[in-house]
Amino acid sequence: EELQAAVLAAAAGGHAGRAGQSLAVGRKRPLAGHSGAGSLLRVPDTPANRAAFGSVGTADDSAAWPCVRLFPLGNCLTRSLLAMPWGPAGADKAASEQGLLDAAMRDFPHVLSKDQVWLLDRLWHGVPRLKALARLTHFAVRLKSDIRLEKTSEVYPDHSYLAEVSGDGVTMTVRVIEYYAEVEGQKVEEMFCLITSLLDWEDYPGPGLARLYKWRWDGSETA
Repeated sequence: EELQAAVLAAAAGGHAGRAGQSLAVGRKRPLAGHSGAGSLLRVPDTPANRAAFGSVGTADDSAAWPCVRLFPLGNCLTRSLLAMPWGPAGADKAASEQGLLDAAMRDFPHVLSKDQVWLLDRLWHGVPRLKALARLTHFAVRLKSDIRLEKTSEVYPDHSYLAEVSGDGVTMTVRVIEYYAEVEGQKVEEMFCLITSLLDWEDYPGPGLARLYKWRWDGSETA
């Protein structure tokens, strides 16, 4: 026990002295960055696996390997894998990942809490699903360009603003954060648009969420 305490104290001290190691956002009430994103796992090419899981990349299921679609949920800083719903990969990607997010909320609600902000990918999850997620935790999601937002506030000093997003008979108020990202080798900057359930711009300024969002890939892809 003494050795364990010494090792943990040394690790905590080492991390505390390094900038950018908290991966949290928020001034009064910091929230830890977590991420969730779809991934694929090849499985042996047996008739049973192909029938159960399907494959991706070809319309006629002639891909070399059947695949399972995974949805790892993890902490961005530690790469801890907290839960991982999974299912067939052969169906429509959007529908598959939306179903896995539903499974995460149904089967693993204990890993979703109000001291976290979940960074989700650009795949549109639907307003009812995001509203259900907001009851369990907080989120920041990259928005697809064809989804309409109805602006409902002035532009705040952090350059974010409130808007309503609607779908499937459900309307939700979100905060919109827009920013440009430079991509190496490209002459034109890429615009990112995030929507978040964190409506307090003073406690959760837009630039802080924008800086945190890059960890969605780091957290999910290496979990």
